[in-house]
Amino acid sequence: MKNFNYSLILKLLFTLGCFNFFGPVFRDGNESHLMNPEWVSHARYHFLWNIFIWAGMGLYSIYLLWISDTDLFERLKTCLIFEAINLSSFWLSYFFAELFGANALDKKIHVYILGIPDNLFVFSVLSLLFIINLFLLISGSKTLKENS
Repeated sequence: MKNFNYSLILKLLFTLGCFNFFGPVFRDGNESHLMNPEWVSHARYHFLWNIFIWAGMGLYSIYLLWISDTDLFERLKTCLIFEAINLSSFWLSYFFAELFGANALDKKIHVYILGIPDNLFVFSVLSLLFIINLFLLISGSKTLKENS
């Protein structure tokens, strides 16, 4: 029973981590980004492409967590790799934005949570959750492998 609870807790926490895929899908598919009249059509095309990538990675992660019956440790590891790619892409883009004349924070779009721009706040929380999930996966790897 203890292993079932540990597996369930991991699946729930990893599901929360999947939110990093769906935020941009739901939040940025409007006039602030995808339908922004100031964007050239080819930039919108690339952003739409990114939206489909995010949605696909998120949906596949949900599938791995809740539907697939393959080895749980491997499924969790794959979800964590997807999250690492997405989170590191966000942070790299944030830190290198100025080099490309990009602005990560737009006062017309972003609100502040506890004095922190919303996307920085949310991605900081998701990054912390990623670290917790990584620790839980590593520390429980023996148990998960034994019970798969």
